[in-house]
Amino acid sequence: MALTLYAESGDYRVWKAQIIAAYAGLELEVKDSTTSPEFKDITLIGKAPVLSTPQGSISESNAIARYLARLRADSGLYGGTFHQAALVDQWVEFSALELEPTASVWVLPVKQKLAFNPKSHAQAVADMQIFLTKLNDHLLRNTFFVGNRITLADISIVTALVDAFREVFDPKFRAQIPNVVRWFETVVNQKPVADVLGKVELAKFEKKHKDNKGGQQQKQDNKDEKGGDKPKGGDKPQQQQQPKKGGDNKDQAKPKEAAPPKDPKEMSNADLEDMLEAEKSKKVKSPLDALPQSPMILDAVKKDLFSQRPWNPDFFKTFWGQFDAAGYCIYRSLYKYNEENKVYFRTLNAMGGFLQRCDAVRKYALGVMAVLGTDEEQTDAPFQLAGMWIFRGDKVPGEMLNENPDSEYYNWEKIDISNNNGKKEVETYFFAPEITGLKVLERRFMK
Repeated sequence: MALTLYAESGDYRVWKAQIIAAYAGLELEVKDSTTSPEFKDITLIGKAPVLSTPQGSISESNAIARYLARLRADSGLYGGTFHQAALVDQWVEFSALELEPTASVWVLPVKQKLAFNPKSHAQAVADMQIFLTKLNDHLLRNTFFVGNRITLADISIVTALVDAFREVFDPKFRAQIPNVVRWFETVVNQKPVADVLGKVELAKFEKKHKDNKGGQQQKQDNKDEKGGDKPKGGDKPQQQQQPKKGGDNKDQAKPKEAAPPKDPKEMSNADLEDMLEAEKSKKVKSPLDALPQSPMILDAVKKDLFSQRPWNPDFFKTFWGQFDAAGYCIYRSLYKYNEENKVYFRTLNAMGGFLQRCDAVRKYALGVMAVLGTDEEQTDAPFQLAGMWIFRGDKVPGEMLNENPDSEYYNWEKIDISNNNGKKEVETYFFAPEITGLKVLERRFMK
């Protein structure tokens, strides 16, 4: 079926349609509505987006989203029951009527697409906090908004919030909504979503709107230090103090005091970016980079492991011969709270979330994680989360312990590979269908 979407580039509503099409397995061509002459003939009131189908055109982004989601009922994008379908519609409407306009008032002035209004901005921030608190409460006991898989509800909300997460939801703001952050990171790292949105970098600070000169908007550009109006014609320069006769001018001998550091909230975007770059340049390299050079190159090890799909079955025949026990160590990671892993998909999410937060250690580690149990529907015992890790150095790197907050939920035990039992355990975690008498229901690598 030939489907063409006419829209303006960078519009989150385009992303919504593209992600839905990816999940539904639909071919969707996107054309720029501003340069396509045929757009004028199919649009309802001259506004994008518009979807062209063999049966005719469809306007309004949510009508387009619902149409695409329903084309493939087996995709599950509309849930599995009439009740779930109604819940999907509920969240789609909530996103359209509450989240999208509120996020726009906050974010669009930052992107210089909307004039900044202090009163509207303050109201948008307050409203967004209320809305996200409600979402956070819902996601406390739910991995996704409807059912046990991603639906149109998740796609609608994540595309409505992605620019806010990139531009204005700073770490302090995100700390108030941990469940929303967990859900957001889970969704944006799914392949159909990531292929459309790219890598989503969370905001390091709240970006501010700009004035027409490119600098930060001044809050009191017509006030003096005491809050009164400045005299017309600007401030008069102060008269230079003359040195006293017959003595030294002690004030002139005093060195100028360094200006106090600026409050990040009062800095322009350019100043903030310069500050971040300066901080990056000050960062000390990992202590692991200062270790003596090892004859075992971790990148070469990874390449050998995955030289065949899903992995090289003969990997360990060569690995143990080249393993550098002086430059590397091997640790087993056992989840401390396995008794809580009573739902299979949530256990998978916990494992996936942990691996997603391992980027800081990727250069220094090769790991495998597994979900263990009797079967996916087991009810008599909780699932087990465990892993095996090869690290540069002689202990678990600080990059893992400090940069991945989930690492504290695991017990880390060093493996003695000076004997065959230790080596056999490592090989079991990497390849065996069973570990400690339980089936490997899911195995994922961090490479």
